[in-house]
Amino acid sequence: MASTPHSTHPMRSRAIPVVAIAGLAIAGFGVFQLGLFGNPGCGFPGVTCTRVLFIGDSYTYVNDLPATFADLAWAGGHRVETGTLATGGSTLAAHVADPATAPMIASRAWNTVVLQDQSEEPAFAADRASEMYPAVAQLTATIRAAGAQPLLFLTWGHEA
Repeated sequence: MASTPHSTHPMRSRAIPVVAIAGLAIAGFGVFQLGLFGNPGCGFPGVTCTRVLFIGDSYTYVNDLPATFADLAWAGGHRVETGTLATGGSTLAAHVADPATAPMIASRAWNTVVLQDQSEEPAFAADRASEMYPAVAQLTATIRAAGAQPLLFLTWGHEA
């Protein structure tokens, strides 16, 4: 007795690869949309996301405070996109004088701008009065004009 080949339905044989490819595409997009490979930030339209700009000195960038903050937020189920404007030893007064500061604040729809002064300056009353407070006032005005909220970040004090 001769064996006869199984007949296949032509529509079914074409539909399986199309469905498989579509499923993989949707699953792949979903994996990145869900951020299974880390915080995807604000890259997808219609997603609730918080944008935070960090302005400071080495206390902000050495241990990558912005990325650490974003990772912690993501671990709590919040999408966060961060930006950084930080130079070692920089004071907020130096950031006011820096021509890159105002454009950076205006560059995105930041929700919050974190201001971190040089680590020692806030410890001295004379420096606070003559440099820190005026710089905070100027930066706060710029930040609010851009539609964001300022947030002061005071670093830990030195033992001595």
